[in-house]
Amino acid sequence: MKKLESVVRVLFAAMLAYVMVILAFFAGDAYHNKKAFLLGNATLIPMALGAVAVMAVALSLRRGGRSGSDTRRDRLALALALTLLAAQVYVGYCILFKTGWDPWSLVDTARTIAGYGPGANVAYFSRYPNNLPLLTLYAMLFRLNAALHLFAEPYDLMCVVIVNALANALTCYLVYRIVRWLSGSGWGLAAFALAALLVGTSPWTVICYADAFALIFPTLAFWLYTLRTHTRHGTALKLLAILLCGFAGYLFKPYTLIAPASLLLASACGAIRRDPKRVAAVLAAALAAALCFAGFCAVEERGMAYVARYALGFEPDREAAFGWQHFLLVGMNANSQGAYAQEDVDYSASFDTRAERNRGDLRYALERLGRMGLGGWMAHLKSKTLITFNDGTFAWGREGNFYLEVYETPKLPGAGLFREILYEDGRCAPIAETLRQFAWLATLALALLSALARREGQRGGALTALWLSILGFGLYEALFEVRARYLYTYAPCFIILAVLGLEACSTGLRGLWKGRQAGPD
Repeated sequence: MKKLESVVRVLFAAMLAYVMVILAFFAGDAYHNKKAFLLGNATLIPMALGAVAVMAVALSLRRGGRSGSDTRRDRLALALALTLLAAQVYVGYCILFKTGWDPWSLVDTARTIAGYGPGANVAYFSRYPNNLPLLTLYAMLFRLNAALHLFAEPYDLMCVVIVNALANALTCYLVYRIVRWLSGSGWGLAAFALAALLVGTSPWTVICYADAFALIFPTLAFWLYTLRTHTRHGTALKLLAILLCGFAGYLFKPYTLIAPASLLLASACGAIRRDPKRVAAVLAAALAAALCFAGFCAVEERGMAYVARYALGFEPDREAAFGWQHFLLVGMNANSQGAYAQEDVDYSASFDTRAERNRGDLRYALERLGRMGLGGWMAHLKSKTLITFNDGTFAWGREGNFYLEVYETPKLPGAGLFREILYEDGRCAPIAETLRQFAWLATLALALLSALARREGQRGGALTALWLSILGFGLYEALFEVRARYLYTYAPCFIILAVLGLEACSTGLRGLWKGRQAGPD
């Protein structure tokens, strides 16, 4: 376990150091969906580092002692989460609008299934069957909304926004619980505050797509890991729950499986370290988990085809489906910097069968990689890094026809102000987005400092799994189609690491002050 932790720690630190260097020195380059802020990274990064240094020094000089009980902080965190939930629903109603690109295929088809939409986009779900689980969820929500007469069209979207807000507020609360388990309730509240700033107040909650809903799954997996178990059976059940959480997240966003897989790997290594004789048992469990996942994928594909036919009312064309090979092909497109390109969609659609398409996409992706060479790949990776990490708004407003139809401003207190802050063309939006960028850069810097943190036992396993999750996510973005909004789902992991980094830094400084005060022997 110690060797794994050391290797993962070094790789994580190297990855985030690389990211920070790219953001510091190459943010002026042109790249896909680049967003301009009031201040550039050349100004924001030194400011962020200065803020981190001030916070670390201030915390290191703080006198010891507890300023409140854990129980009170637990109640405060729960109250704040409920307040955040109510605020998200209210603000969501005030700023709701119709967006284009993929979400509207989902919404239109879900409304059709509920009995009042314009029609099912069979071609879209044939090509992207991975969105069928989300479509099933939305159809259920629209049916429930219609049965209860909650929201009239177009504000029936609020039934989805409320579910997104629930996932968001619960994620922020679980961030508190995880950091409370790792470092105490005081640090937990700091983590909740940062999560509320970067995630809880993010307008992505009003977008009816998987990014907002899938936010909960990586954080939920880490929270399950923190649950206390006193027997082997209890531990086995906890690990099974983490595995099932990974499967559930995979239904909506495949890359959410990275976090549960990291936790299971860290748990396996910890079990072997505690008892080397259990190697065979751990390997057998890993094989069983892999077989379960393979079986789950096979059942999920057939199951969703059955659901589409008998519950959703249409039958997708299985031969039209795009596989992971297509997204690898997109990720290797140097001309589009690894982002969406219509030429790649046209190429993949040119094949008649799924098997031919997958082989052709994989072959073409490898050809592109071979043509790049080392220098070309490094330049490509630099662009993908900027697209992924250099946007504290997670590319808000940058997908397709984002503001397809803006509804009339509701006659509610603050509705106009919220739109001025959260719509890209709002008068206050540049300030708000620059503040988000500043907070995000500070979070990255603090997350890098988490490589200084030390934990033992299960807590050490959780820290290693957090680092491993970030590494896995970085590898995913380096290989496949790149999107800044994918980072939104893993932002809570960065936030947890940021608070642990601040704690490690302040603790180290406190030890330094005490050592100087003691003086030489």
